[in-house]
Amino acid sequence: QCWFEWPVSHVAEVLLRAVKSSILTHSFGGAIANTTGTLQVTESDYDRSLKVFKIDDFISHSWQTERWTKFLAICMVYNMPAAAVLSWLTALLVMILQLDAVSALPKATLYSPKHGGEIYQDYYCCWAMIICPCIFLFVGIFWQDMRGPRMVFVDKFCIHQTDPALKQAGIRGIAGILRHSDRLLVLL
Repeated sequence: QCWFEWPVSHVAEVLLRAVKSSILTHSFGGAIANTTGTLQVTESDYDRSLKVFKIDDFISHSWQTERWTKFLAICMVYNMPAAAVLSWLTALLVMILQLDAVSALPKATLYSPKHGGEIYQDYYCCWAMIICPCIFLFVGIFWQDMRGPRMVFVDKFCIHQTDPALKQAGIRGIAGILRHSDRLLVLL
């Protein structure tokens, strides 16, 4: 039977596989890197995927695209909303901790000359300038590990690459696999 005659919703149970999205961000995108110009696969790549009933995201990408581009795109999609919210909440917390009523964090003092030669004290919040970017970067890179990853389909891991029969079945089952995915994410 030809692949185009299969109903879109039909996919063999053995073909419906996904990996944890955190695999894609480990080693700064090393799992989806193409360092030699050809796809490097091992038997263990397929073993990283799990049988699933539903896929959160079907990720389509080009193996010619640099790993850093894909890594940053994946971080932007999965991690940056949380990074923005958590760094904003951290700034709010730091601001509260520096209020005169709380005084849990010391204020930095800046001495500036006023018009007329007087010197006055000006207080500013240096803690937020230090802590918030660190929180943003940390969460922006590692959020998938902290929150629990999404289950995603990536061809290298979810289609058997070393068994020709399973590989052909996986390629023919792409439409059904896509049907069981909540979202299609295309990395160019």
